[in-house]
Amino acid sequence: GLGGGSVKSSSGVEEYDMGIFGESYQTGPLSQKMYDALMTAASKRFPPGQEIPSELLDVYMTYAMDMTAREATKAALDTNGLDMAEPEQSITTGEDGLWGNIANVQLIDLETGEIEEEEYTSFQEAVEKGDWEPGQTFNFVVRNVPASTKDIDISQ
Repeated sequence: GLGGGSVKSSSGVEEYDMGIFGESYQTGPLSQKMYDALMTAASKRFPPGQEIPSELLDVYMTYAMDMTAREATKAALDTNGLDMAEPEQSITTGEDGLWGNIANVQLIDLETGEIEEEEYTSFQEAVEKGDWEPGQTFNFVVRNVPASTKDIDISQ
């Protein structure tokens, strides 16, 4: 027979462009969680009482945004009956990621809840130029996300 299992042929993968509205996907609270986890891991690499260098903090913030965005994108794909197709272990560094190309990052002002005027082309830029901070909600557009239709088991 044609066999079961959920091995997908690469032909089943298509690329999607998505706009993610941060409020809907809780990018604020989620980014705080991600950042805290990264900082906990980082602090173990430095002697007690030693400050973590500020350029490293920027890197961790960029990672936190990226990881948050990836989770939000997965959730959005899930809503549309799609699975993200990239390998689990990939982690991007603000460059064009393996899981999609980030565009149009918008930050939500912590005081007013309004979208800030400035838009950024990467998470790195949002951190370095936009002074994004962990816990701050953000919207973004991601292009070329590889995804495939979820296998629906009709035998249930």
